[in-house]
Amino acid sequence: MRAYRKQLVETGQASPLILSRPIIRLIKREFSPGIKILDVGCGLGHQMTNIKASLPNYFSRVEGIDWSPSTVEYHKNNNFEPYNNVALCKSDRLPYEDREFDICLSMENLEHLYGQVSIDALREMQRVSRHVIITTPSPEHVVNFDFLHQEIKEAVDDLLPLTYREFICLESAVHKSVLLPKSMIKAGFRQFGSPSHSFFWAKSDDISLDNVRCVGIRERNSAPRIANANNETDYRKDYIVLLADSIGLDAQIKPYKTYGLRAMTYRLRAILNSAYLRLLHSAKSYLLLQNPSLFNRLKKICNQK
Repeated sequence: MRAYRKQLVETGQASPLILSRPIIRLIKREFSPGIKILDVGCGLGHQMTNIKASLPNYFSRVEGIDWSPSTVEYHKNNNFEPYNNVALCKSDRLPYEDREFDICLSMENLEHLYGQVSIDALREMQRVSRHVIITTPSPEHVVNFDFLHQEIKEAVDDLLPLTYREFICLESAVHKSVLLPKSMIKAGFRQFGSPSHSFFWAKSDDISLDNVRCVGIRERNSAPRIANANNETDYRKDYIVLLADSIGLDAQIKPYKTYGLRAMTYRLRAILNSAYLRLLHSAKSYLLLQNPSLFNRLKKICNQK
């Protein structure tokens, strides 16, 4: 199995822990201990682990859901910590009763859903909880070109068949939609946290989802797949098409991009950092080519089986 798919297929995803800091401050300010919380699209649970550690004895019940079979198995193998339980289900079909939780938390999850599914997931979160808290990339940052370009190259060069289970795990990592911040405010959400990212929260009773606007790609009908020698279907083409669609999402959201002064600073810093890494990579390549002996040794190591 290629390294680029190994992590996602065997375990799952984890978002930067710094994103949990505004969540911790919000919960501490607005809620009292003893609350029940549902983590929608929980991933590996690093965010919830950090939240629970920072707010000891605050939660009477912590549940998680995720659509990746590998992620749910990962939690089963780790006794579900930091959750009481983690269920395998889609974000727009939550297996819970109305108002069963005090908080429905979705961190870095909605952007991984297809366009309309994001709004359907919001509707389910509103249904099962009294409050909804969301973090998701802003329109300026939802399309990760560096990731997509590298991922497409790896996927095109990959000769290994892609099973349905692997496709589901990889598909869940691709950004497919973005919620427009102005529409979220109009729908009753309040913004908080960093200006370079989208943080929203609201009481469920105050949310009017008819005002929410989401720009995203639609799920394609899968074309007939080629069976391999073991008569297993191969989802490589589906995955490559999905990656290309995710790049095309940038053209759809361009009219909605707005750069404030602080957001522009973050954006410029990211561009400069990316340029620096590319320059560093080019410099390393040049130095290797100028040192044939070192280059040949490295090539020999890389070609060893």
